[in-house]
Amino acid sequence: MRRREFLLKAAVLCTAIAAPMVGWIRQAEDTSIVRALPGNLYPGPVRPLDKKNVSRPGKWAG
Repeated sequence: MRRREFLLKAAVLCTAIAAPMVGWIRQAEDTSIVRALPGNLYPGPVRPLDKKNVSRPGKWAG
């Protein structure tokens, strides 16, 4: 085995090992604690929900 072949196979092996690890790290970061924004930092008006508006589907429902 020549040096160039060895380096190519080593690079492929490292990539094959590292690729799933990147996905696992991203998944582990997603499960972190999510904090709610206080009402005064929420973008837009904060108002109580009435039952009529909650029960009908929104614009995004298709």
